[in-house]
Amino acid sequence: MKKFIFSILFIYLTVLIGCAHLRDDYNGPDKGMVIVTLTGSQKSYITIITLRLRTKDKSASGGVIYIPHGIFGQTPCDFEKDTYHGFVKVLKLKPGETEVFNFALFENLGLAQYDYSAKKDFSIPFVVKEGKTIYT
Repeated sequence: MKKFIFSILFIYLTVLIGCAHLRDDYNGPDKGMVIVTLTGSQKSYITIITLRLRTKDKSASGGVIYIPHGIFGQTPCDFEKDTYHGFVKVLKLKPGETEVFNFALFENLGLAQYDYSAKKDFSIPFVVKEGKTIYT
């Protein structure tokens, strides 16, 4: 059952993120690094937090996924306080113009489940530079 749920989640996220994948594990000699932090509330029922990224020319997209709590597994927290928790991910990307263009939240209330995201894509641009690290 656990494998089935993860398979469905993988298919959902693949469709959500798109066909051309923005690789976050690029190891070319010209790679740049982007540090991303995602946080959530301790009192929230949000079980999946996704920050969606793409190249400025929209040729590839991807996302950073944080699963703070769930019955089928979770992303380990890098920090936790009384009211919030979160994790930090380091992305290794090809140099170039990139943008955060949306987010997705999944809330599981048992019998009721909700998806939240911006109705219209937006752009928070940043430039990945060879040998440099940036924090978004």
